[in-house]
Amino acid sequence: MRFLKFGCVSLLLFLGFAESGWSATIVGGDVIAHWSGKGNMFEMENYRKFFHGEVNGMLEERPPLQKAHGLFNLAEMRCQVSMNIDPKTKARNSFETCTISLQDTHEIIHSRWSCKSLAETCNGEFTWMWGTGRFTGISGTTRLHSRMEIGVTESGAIHGEAIWAEFSYQLP
Repeated sequence: MRFLKFGCVSLLLFLGFAESGWSATIVGGDVIAHWSGKGNMFEMENYRKFFHGEVNGMLEERPPLQKAHGLFNLAEMRCQVSMNIDPKTKARNSFETCTISLQDTHEIIHSRWSCKSLAETCNGEFTWMWGTGRFTGISGTTRLHSRMEIGVTESGAIHGEAIWAEFSYQLP
């Protein structure tokens, strides 16, 4: 009888933990994206500019992530971006929502990121919002370092790169 009670309690605890939202965290190497974009550039007070547009890039995995998974290598990233820029100091405040498309599997992952800086480089956070296929239920936040070439002209053309050190995410 004692074993029966122990077994029932153990089973209930196990089932409760399985439903409690435990997840696996996947941590890998660095990922880099070189991006370019075009949008509308607006003049603001104090010579500041406001950029709103789309940037596109390709993700490139660096070892050891590439060896272990290779899931994001050559994935296409398309982002809607709003950026407040000071052309003199290159300071910026950026907010982006992105769609990452995996070429081999046609899975899609949505994310957002933001950063603030006092120079052309900024550190921020990249947050996973949702995904399809193997990435259903993706979540987590990982650090992001971004650099932008402010050859920002009135035409609204920009380019730069984003680097994720220890690219990580969680899956249910």
